[in-house]
Amino acid sequence: MNTKRLYLTLTTIILLLMLFACNEPKRKCFEVIPETPPEQTQTISKKRVALIIGNADYKFAPLNNPVNDAEDMKTSLSKLGFDVIFLKNASYESMEIGIKKFKKKLGDDKIGLFYFSGRGVQYEGMNYMIPTDISDPTISEIKFRSIPIEYVLSNMEEANNQVNIIILDACSNNPFKNGTKNVVRKGLAQITAPSGSLIAYATSPGEVAEDGVGRNSPYTKYLKKFILEPNLPIEIVFKKVRKAVMQETKKRQTPWESSSLYGDDIYLAKTIDEKDRRRRQQEQIQEEQTVSSCKNCNCEQIRRIKSMGFSNLTPQQQEFKKTCPI
Repeated sequence: MNTKRLYLTLTTIILLLMLFACNEPKRKCFEVIPETPPEQTQTISKKRVALIIGNADYKFAPLNNPVNDAEDMKTSLSKLGFDVIFLKNASYESMEIGIKKFKKKLGDDKIGLFYFSGRGVQYEGMNYMIPTDISDPTISEIKFRSIPIEYVLSNMEEANNQVNIIILDACSNNPFKNGTKNVVRKGLAQITAPSGSLIAYATSPGEVAEDGVGRNSPYTKYLKKFILEPNLPIEIVFKKVRKAVMQETKKRQTPWESSSLYGDDIYLAKTIDEKDRRRRQQEQIQEEQTVSSCKNCNCEQIRRIKSMGFSNLTPQQQEFKKTCPI
């Protein structure tokens, strides 16, 4: 019995010494280091992968802006957290390799985005993206040395990712020879978007999109801007693009979409609501004040109190306990 009393007395003395040390001026037992405040603009958490191709250096009919368009879209999508595969002035083989690499990075619970700027044509109801290594455009070159847009969409579907977005700034006029002009139609044919997909065209099906006189085409000029605007569902982004392009081109060009997206709205750029941001900041401040004002708080000390069977911790000690590693 005397041994037990002696043990309790010594333990009490040790605890009192520890408390005195923690309260000694200019000595810190616990210092709260404030976390870096969260960024106000956030992107949704799903993983994102993009393949961007800009083809301008065509030997038979070069274009001015597709490479600029692709580079600017790369910049915008990188800001939105996309893992970007980027190709410019790509050959047939390069485009094929890029599409396969793109497919490997896609998968469940991911957003896949494909963007092409360059020459595109429709032939026999199929849409083709023209690589830059075609020097003598013919029907055979279209059918066997160009990439069908439907091929890209099929690869994205097979990857079984959650959302597919295809953006085509490729509805240029028919650059092919006289014998080909009769069978190759201008613009692109409309594609029915499979479930969970959105296909966006720079202009309406069968029509011609303008290349633009500045750095960008009218379509990409506004797309790269509005896609970064926070709190806009993806469908609203394209509506804003359509309105701006129609105004700039005096309705000569009307962007078009085919969508079968379902479920919750897709936000590529999302901002924390101001009220919610202030509430989170206030909660963080209150938590820090509670912890920092907790005198006589120490993780090891709290463990010892609990191990000795003293379960009555003060409210401040209870709050501080949450910061202690298990």
